[in-house]
Amino acid sequence: MAASIRPPPGFTAAQVDLTFPFHLLLGLDLRIGHLGPSLARICPDVAVGKLLIHHFELLRPEVQPTFEGLCAAVNYETRWQHRASGLRLRGQTLLTEDMESLILLWKPWVEDN
Repeated sequence: MAASIRPPPGFTAAQVDLTFPFHLLLGLDLRIGHLGPSLARICPDVAVGKLLIHHFELLRPEVQPTFEGLCAAVNYETRWQHRASGLRLRGQTLLTEDMESLILLWKPWVEDN
């Protein structure tokens, strides 16, 4: 985990990984500070220190993929797509208590046909 980004209060990094295997923890600049083990395994190009927008496209809601834009989407379901594999993810965005990090809690998203 990046030195400037910590897990939410009351959680260890290992507990977050176990509970949310498809999560990302982002800093103010949207650089990845930590990622869940399942996400790391399925998307090997995604790594700590890399920019979110280089690897994922925000599909919904229609906000700018910036820290401020994602903060505006905190109460909405978000949908993302991994650029390299096409894997689609959906979930929720949480703002940390110190208001300096975002947690993206995702799960794989399979559309019904």
